[in-house]
Amino acid sequence: FAPRIVGGNYATLGQFPFQVALHYGNGFCGGSLIRSNWVLTAAHCVYDSNHRVISPDKMTIRAGTVFKDQGGFTRKVQQVIVNEKYKSRDKYKYDFDLALLKLTESFQLDKYIKTIPLVRSRKDLKATDVVTISGWGKVSETGSTSKILKYNRAKPLSSFTCFFKTRTIRILCLESPINNGVCGGDSGGPAVSGNRLVGVANFGYGCGTTKPDGYAKVSDHIKWIDATINRY
Repeated sequence: FAPRIVGGNYATLGQFPFQVALHYGNGFCGGSLIRSNWVLTAAHCVYDSNHRVISPDKMTIRAGTVFKDQGGFTRKVQQVIVNEKYKSRDKYKYDFDLALLKLTESFQLDKYIKTIPLVRSRKDLKATDVVTISGWGKVSETGSTSKILKYNRAKPLSSFTCFFKTRTIRILCLESPINNGVCGGDSGGPAVSGNRLVGVANFGYGCGTTKPDGYAKVSDHIKWIDATINRY
């Protein structure tokens, strides 16, 4: 279920100033800068194959660049806080799939590095709402990850349809045109609508298929996000 951007367009510098790259050993995920020293990503991004949380000192966050491995600025991670309801061993492990990363040092905000506000309304997105997804993930099922940030447009499905497919009310289902959508390496990355973060990439069925991609609904986790940042 590893999300990645298939199809879509290459981003330009400053187009997605809140998008960050999370590197850990050979692993890679996306994330969103929601404070100058806090990143929101997917919980499954911070676990190793033995279901253990990866040590924060093995993680690096890169921001302010469209390149996955170069440019911009980097920061180390001080603390990893996983949503306590997330179950890494669960077969259907995409519910509560969120983690917050506190950085050792804040990023200096400028036109290339910005925070993104979170959507706070619980109101459902309409099918006509424009949602933009972005990431450096694989550009095809068997291909390698993209070196340059890509983005795409996606259409929100109704909550009822999404619940029927995922059996949880806390997932935002996004539908992309065939041969477009998320793929491996986009996990943890943003879904944005109305200049607000509405979703965090959790899973995609295959890559660029007709099945929807699943994003954690930010609005359903606002209390946890606010409380965690205030606590730490």
